[in-house]
Amino acid sequence: MQTFSIFLIKDEFVKHYYHKNDLLYDFFQTYRLQSYDPNYQKQFQFITKDIPKRDIITYLCDKLNGLYTIHKADDELWIENNHLHVKIECGRKEWVVYSSSLHEAELVVFEHFRALHTSFFVMNRNKSQYGWLSPIRKEVIL
Repeated sequence: MQTFSIFLIKDEFVKHYYHKNDLLYDFFQTYRLQSYDPNYQKQFQFITKDIPKRDIITYLCDKLNGLYTIHKADDELWIENNHLHVKIECGRKEWVVYSSSLHEAELVVFEHFRALHTSFFVMNRNKSQYGWLSPIRKEVIL
């Protein structure tokens, strides 16, 4: 089972840390181990945004309706069909995706998150795989 954490990063930090994603990964790994530490809690709150749960769940349900069976609970979402089972725990600032492979997570979750926002940072908890779901957009100066 693969486990992925998704965070929505504030725009000003995306600009500064887009090419330093190893620093974000290290921070989130340390935060997971020391989340009781008030300094890490403040930093985590400072760089992340609340993930708009209702909007994203509505969007996912619209996009996946008919292709998958979707079950919703308070803070959990299950998406499945005959061959695929994905569970999402919907926290305020972190969503955790459980799937059998990166391909499943990409197909059901990440592909749709990309369409919503460019500031999602994802990390695989089982491996040292991490990065931005979307490329940063270049600003055109006229």
